[in-house]
Amino acid sequence: MSEYLISEELPRRFRSEFPALEEYAYLNHASVSPLPMRSAEATKRYLDDRMRYGSLHFEDWLAARNDARTRAAQLINADPEEIAFTGNTSHGLSIVAQALEWKPGDTVAVSYPDFPTVVFPWQNLARRGVKVAKIMRHGGSLRTEDVERVLDQTEARLLMVASVDFATGAACDLDALGALCRERGTLFCVDAIQSLGAAPMDVHRSSIDFLAAGGHKWLLGPIGFGILYVRQSREELLHPSTVGWCSVEDGETITLDFKLRKDAGRFEPGTQDIASLYGFAASLSLLQEAGVENIHAHTLGLGQYIRDCCAERGLALASPDGPGERSAIVSIEHPDADRAVKALSAEKVVVTLRDGRIRVAPHLASTTGDIDRLFQVLDAV
Repeated sequence: MSEYLISEELPRRFRSEFPALEEYAYLNHASVSPLPMRSAEATKRYLDDRMRYGSLHFEDWLAARNDARTRAAQLINADPEEIAFTGNTSHGLSIVAQALEWKPGDTVAVSYPDFPTVVFPWQNLARRGVKVAKIMRHGGSLRTEDVERVLDQTEARLLMVASVDFATGAACDLDALGALCRERGTLFCVDAIQSLGAAPMDVHRSSIDFLAAGGHKWLLGPIGFGILYVRQSREELLHPSTVGWCSVEDGETITLDFKLRKDAGRFEPGTQDIASLYGFAASLSLLQEAGVENIHAHTLGLGQYIRDCCAERGLALASPDGPGERSAIVSIEHPDADRAVKALSAEKVVVTLRDGRIRVAPHLASTTGDIDRLFQVLDAV
């Protein structure tokens, strides 16, 4: 039986928030999560309000923005002033890449292979003479000793990693990597989209300087909305490449006094997606009520249940089992993964095909019953 605790309370309390789960065994949160009912309702209330009253309740919109910013900051142990809202992870990482002052010959060390978002913003700096040094993953795993070696060989100015590998679910040791960066004076940037909401995150404990995550996966939020964290002591290192009326101090006064804000709000140039702000705040409230520590334990427990089911059937795993490497993602080797995923879809079991494997990604409202449905179909393939 699992060495981790599979919660009965989390599905009991929160499964009704997800009408999709009435019909589907939804195990695809590493791609896009179903939107919680409270998030959809919050968005609808805002849209109805604007339809009926236009901008009369503008102050309420500002309050909703502050609420979302505060909740996002609490999720990663940051200050609200260190949070900027973005369109997605790619947007957030590109803000950092373009805002730093680079010199020809500067090097960025990047986990590789990885999702394109982790790599492309830095390769895009080649025209400015910036080099990309690849830190090779081994079966999805990012070894701390490999990171240390590349940092020392290249004297990289910035380290860029994904907190969890999107293909295998391998989690990296952010605390150890942050310590390496701190010792060397290297900037530390993290793509957290595959862990934020499913695992605890503390930007101070891990010495993270910049962090970006879209809201539509483990954060259970809207598509096209995300966050960027910029450590307060690093904000002056970044000069925004895009600015507007909201980037400056006292932007609401509509003056032509160009003084950039002293916080992460300098990276929010203009009017934001208020509808998504309402939905995002509601999604974060659900995660806070559930407790990310509880979600983490629950998803790791379900991951062990998946591993046990695979072992019983002789199915191998692509996901590593090293200390601290497990995440909410489990990647299953299958002799005909493409056909298996199609069969699962036909039976309303939602997973994803990644790198020729079956990627399974349960969340807080998932149950062993959902996993049983998965293997019932696989047994028949």
